[in-house]
Amino acid sequence: MHRETLSVLPASLEESTSLYPLPESELRRIDLRKWILNYVPKGGVGAEVGAFRGHFSELLLQWLEPRKTWFIDTWTQGGEFYGSDKEALLAPTGQTLWVAQEADLDAVTALSGSGPAYVFYFVEAMMQAAVEMGLDAAQGRQLALATFRGATALAETSGEAPETLRARVTSKGGTTHAAITTMDALGVKEAIVKALHAAQERARELGQG
Repeated sequence: MHRETLSVLPASLEESTSLYPLPESELRRIDLRKWILNYVPKGGVGAEVGAFRGHFSELLLQWLEPRKTWFIDTWTQGGEFYGSDKEALLAPTGQTLWVAQEADLDAVTALSGSGPAYVFYFVEAMMQAAVEMGLDAAQGRQLALATFRGATALAETSGEAPETLRARVTSKGGTTHAAITTMDALGVKEAIVKALHAAQERARELGQG
Protein backbone atom coordinates (compact mmCIF):
# COMPACT_ATOMS: atom_id res chain seq x y z
CA MET A 1 0.00 0.00 0.00
CA HIS A 2 1.01 3.57 -0.36
CA ARG A 3 -0.53 6.93 0.28
CA GLU A 4 -0.24 10.08 -1.72
CA THR A 5 1.43 12.96 0.08
CA LEU A 6 -1.00 15.10 2.05
CA SER A 7 -1.01 18.78 1.13
CA VAL A 8 -2.00 19.67 4.71
CA LEU A 9 -0.66 17.47 7.49
CA PRO A 10 -3.06 16.48 10.27
CA ALA A 11 -0.60 17.51 12.99
CA SER A 12 2.69 19.30 13.39
CA LEU A 13 5.77 17.75 14.93
CA GLU A 14 5.09 19.70 18.13
CA GLU A 15 1.45 18.53 18.25
CA SER A 16 2.48 14.91 17.75
CA THR A 17 5.03 15.21 20.54
CA SER A 18 2.32 16.58 22.81
CA LEU A 19 -0.14 13.82 21.97
CA TYR A 20 2.43 11.02 22.01
CA PRO A 21 5.24 12.15 24.30
CA LEU A 22 8.62 10.50 23.87
CA PRO A 23 11.58 10.44 26.25
CA GLU A 24 14.00 13.33 25.91
CA SER A 25 16.68 10.92 24.67
CA GLU A 26 14.43 9.82 21.79
CA LEU A 27 13.67 13.43 20.84
CA ARG A 28 17.42 14.09 20.70
CA ARG A 29 17.83 11.10 18.39
CA ILE A 30 15.17 12.52 16.07
CA ASP A 31 16.86 15.91 16.09
CA LEU A 32 20.21 14.30 15.25
CA ARG A 33 18.64 12.60 12.22
CA LYS A 34 17.44 15.86 10.65
CA TRP A 35 20.69 16.29 8.72
CA ILE A 36 19.58 13.44 6.45
CA LEU A 37 16.93 15.73 4.96
CA ASN A 38 19.60 18.01 3.48
CA TYR A 39 20.87 15.21 1.24
CA VAL A 40 17.60 13.85 -0.14
CA PRO A 41 16.00 15.46 -3.22
CA LYS A 42 12.46 16.73 -2.90
CA GLY A 43 9.60 15.29 -4.89
CA GLY A 44 10.88 11.71 -5.03
CA VAL A 45 9.76 8.48 -3.46
CA GLY A 46 10.71 7.81 0.15
CA ALA A 47 10.55 5.16 2.83
CA GLU A 48 10.79 5.53 6.60
CA VAL A 49 11.86 2.26 8.19
CA GLY A 50 11.74 1.49 11.88
CA ALA A 51 9.57 1.52 14.97
CA PHE A 52 8.36 5.07 14.48
CA ARG A 53 5.78 7.17 16.25
CA GLY A 54 5.21 9.59 13.41
CA HIS A 55 7.67 12.28 14.44
CA PHE A 56 10.51 11.79 11.99
CA SER A 57 8.02 10.57 9.39
CA GLU A 58 6.29 13.95 9.59
CA LEU A 59 9.61 15.69 9.03
CA LEU A 60 10.08 13.60 5.89
CA LEU A 61 6.68 14.60 4.58
CA GLN A 62 7.02 18.27 5.47
CA TRP A 63 10.52 18.70 4.09
CA LEU A 64 10.71 16.35 1.10
CA GLU A 65 7.13 16.45 -0.19
CA PRO A 66 7.50 13.04 -1.84
CA ARG A 67 5.13 11.86 -4.53
CA LYS A 68 4.62 8.62 -2.66
CA THR A 69 5.76 7.56 0.79
CA TRP A 70 5.99 4.16 2.43
CA PHE A 71 6.03 3.81 6.22
CA ILE A 72 7.46 0.48 7.34
CA ASP A 73 7.06 -0.34 11.02
CA THR A 74 8.78 -3.66 11.74
CA TRP A 75 8.03 -3.44 15.46
CA THR A 76 4.28 -2.88 15.73
CA GLN A 77 3.39 -3.70 12.11
CA GLY A 78 1.45 -0.44 12.31
CA GLY A 79 2.93 1.14 9.24
CA GLU A 80 1.07 1.66 6.01
CA PHE A 81 3.29 -0.80 4.18
CA TYR A 82 4.40 -4.04 5.78
CA GLY A 83 4.87 -7.75 5.21
CA SER A 84 7.07 -9.84 2.93
CA ASP A 85 7.30 -7.12 0.27
CA LYS A 86 9.60 -5.01 2.46
CA GLU A 87 12.62 -6.76 0.94
CA ALA A 88 11.34 -6.07 -2.58
CA LEU A 89 10.84 -2.40 -1.78
CA LEU A 90 14.38 -1.92 -0.50
CA ALA A 91 16.17 -4.30 -2.89
CA PRO A 92 17.02 -1.60 -5.49
CA THR A 93 19.09 0.25 -2.87
CA GLY A 94 21.40 -2.73 -2.24
CA GLN A 95 21.59 -5.56 0.27
CA THR A 96 19.20 -5.56 3.21
CA LEU A 97 19.85 -6.76 6.74
CA TRP A 98 17.09 -6.90 9.36
CA VAL A 99 18.08 -6.62 13.01
CA ALA A 100 16.07 -7.47 16.11
CA GLN A 101 16.18 -4.02 17.71
CA GLU A 102 17.26 -0.50 16.90
CA ALA A 103 20.19 -0.70 19.30
CA ASP A 104 21.73 -3.36 17.03
CA LEU A 105 22.25 -0.67 14.41
CA ASP A 106 25.22 0.55 16.45
CA ALA A 107 26.94 -2.77 15.73
CA VAL A 108 25.96 -2.51 12.06
CA THR A 109 27.54 0.94 11.95
CA ALA A 110 30.73 -0.37 13.54
CA LEU A 111 30.98 -3.33 11.18
CA SER A 112 29.77 -1.95 7.88
CA GLY A 113 29.19 1.78 8.15
CA SER A 114 32.78 2.34 9.24
CA GLY A 115 34.01 -0.79 7.48
CA PRO A 116 35.31 0.77 4.25
CA ALA A 117 37.85 2.75 6.29
CA TYR A 118 39.20 -0.51 7.73
CA VAL A 119 39.75 -1.88 4.23
CA PHE A 120 41.42 1.33 3.07
CA TYR A 121 43.60 1.24 6.19
CA PHE A 122 44.79 -2.28 5.36
CA VAL A 123 45.38 -1.32 1.74
CA GLU A 124 47.47 1.62 2.97
CA ALA A 125 49.61 -0.78 4.98
CA MET A 126 50.04 -3.14 2.02
CA MET A 127 51.04 -0.23 -0.20
CA GLN A 128 53.60 0.94 2.36
CA ALA A 129 55.04 -2.56 2.59
CA ALA A 130 55.17 -2.76 -1.22
CA VAL A 131 57.28 0.39 -1.39
CA GLU A 132 59.56 -0.82 1.41
CA MET A 133 60.04 -4.10 -0.49
CA GLY A 134 61.06 -2.33 -3.70
CA LEU A 135 57.83 -1.90 -5.63
CA ASP A 136 56.23 1.49 -6.28
CA ALA A 137 53.00 2.72 -4.68
CA ALA A 138 50.95 2.19 -7.85
CA GLN A 139 52.03 -1.43 -8.07
CA GLY A 140 51.27 -1.93 -4.40
CA ARG A 141 47.83 -0.43 -4.83
CA GLN A 142 47.06 -2.60 -7.85
CA LEU A 143 48.14 -5.78 -6.07
CA ALA A 144 46.36 -4.90 -2.80
CA LEU A 145 43.05 -4.06 -4.46
CA ALA A 146 43.17 -7.15 -6.67
CA THR A 147 43.87 -9.27 -3.59
CA PHE A 148 40.90 -7.85 -1.69
CA ARG A 149 38.65 -8.18 -4.74
CA GLY A 150 39.57 -11.82 -5.31
CA ALA A 151 39.46 -12.82 -1.64
CA THR A 152 36.06 -11.23 -0.95
CA ALA A 153 34.62 -12.75 -4.14
CA LEU A 154 35.78 -16.19 -3.01
CA ALA A 155 34.42 -15.65 0.50
CA GLU A 156 31.01 -14.66 -0.93
CA THR A 157 30.69 -17.61 -3.28
CA SER A 158 32.35 -20.48 -1.40
CA GLY A 159 30.01 -20.64 1.58
CA GLU A 160 32.91 -21.74 3.78
CA ALA A 161 34.02 -19.99 6.94
CA PRO A 162 36.79 -17.38 6.56
CA GLU A 163 39.07 -19.33 8.91
CA THR A 164 38.72 -22.39 6.67
CA LEU A 165 39.60 -20.39 3.57
CA ARG A 166 42.55 -18.82 5.37
CA ALA A 167 43.84 -22.22 6.51
CA ARG A 168 43.71 -23.52 2.95
CA VAL A 169 46.05 -20.83 1.67
CA THR A 170 48.35 -20.93 4.69
CA SER A 171 50.94 -23.67 4.25
CA LYS A 172 52.83 -24.33 7.46
CA GLY A 173 56.32 -22.88 7.15
CA GLY A 174 55.42 -20.91 4.02
CA THR A 175 55.27 -17.18 3.32
CA THR A 176 51.62 -16.75 4.30
CA HIS A 177 52.25 -18.63 7.54
CA ALA A 178 55.13 -16.25 8.31
CA ALA A 179 52.85 -13.24 7.81
CA ILE A 180 49.89 -14.63 9.80
CA THR A 181 52.01 -15.76 12.75
CA THR A 182 53.62 -12.31 12.85
CA MET A 183 50.19 -10.64 12.92
CA ASP A 184 49.04 -13.06 15.63
CA ALA A 185 52.12 -12.28 17.71
CA LEU A 186 51.41 -8.56 17.37
CA GLY A 187 47.76 -9.01 18.38
CA VAL A 188 46.35 -7.71 15.11
CA LYS A 189 43.07 -9.63 15.33
CA GLU A 190 42.50 -8.56 18.94
CA ALA A 191 43.23 -4.94 17.98
CA ILE A 192 40.67 -5.10 15.16
CA VAL A 193 38.01 -6.54 17.47
CA LYS A 194 38.68 -3.83 20.07
CA ALA A 195 38.53 -1.16 17.36
CA LEU A 196 35.07 -2.32 16.25
CA HIS A 197 33.83 -2.31 19.84
CA ALA A 198 35.11 1.26 20.14
CA ALA A 199 33.20 2.21 16.98
CA GLN A 200 30.04 0.60 18.34
CA GLU A 201 30.34 2.49 21.62
CA ARG A 202 30.89 5.76 19.78
CA ALA A 203 27.80 5.10 17.62
CA ARG A 204 25.82 4.52 20.80
CA GLU A 205 27.08 7.78 22.30
CA LEU A 206 26.21 9.73 19.18
CA GLY A 207 22.74 8.22 19.13
CA GLN A 208 22.13 9.32 22.70
CA GLY A 209 23.16 12.88 21.88
